[in-house]
Amino acid sequence: MTDQIEQTESRSWLGRTHVYLNSPGDSYQLLGWTLAWAIAFVGASSFLRSDPAIGARAGWVVALIPNFLALVVVIVYLRFLRDADELVRRIQLEGLAFGFGVGVIFSMGYQLLERAGAPELSFSDMAAIMMFAFVVGVVRANRRYS
Repeated sequence: MTDQIEQTESRSWLGRTHVYLNSPGDSYQLLGWTLAWAIAFVGASSFLRSDPAIGARAGWVVALIPNFLALVVVIVYLRFLRDADELVRRIQLEGLAFGFGVGVIFSMGYQLLERAGAPELSFSDMAAIMMFAFVVGVVRANRRYS
């Protein structure tokens, strides 16, 4: 399968980046599902916050839509990793490790700050920081290996 992988290289504000694709639609599919999940999450959060009188069943359906899309994102991301070569896997692993580490340190550290009087953060805020740290980790790894 690795002989079918097409390598493209581009320059951007991130520096030189390597993208390995089985087909041009692979990364766009991952991006599309991720954006669909993000939009559904923001939309469901806004809808449920703005209309507290929504029925229980309708509320559950609205709340579960982003979770279903998140599951699809995980499946597409795993397929992307399986089809990637060793360099892309290593870059993604370093991004995941950096994001997880920052997320754990931030969540545990901020919990102490909350007890000292800092405003309370939701789990979504902490997850957003973990995702941002993942992107930073991928950019750092991409620069290291280019």
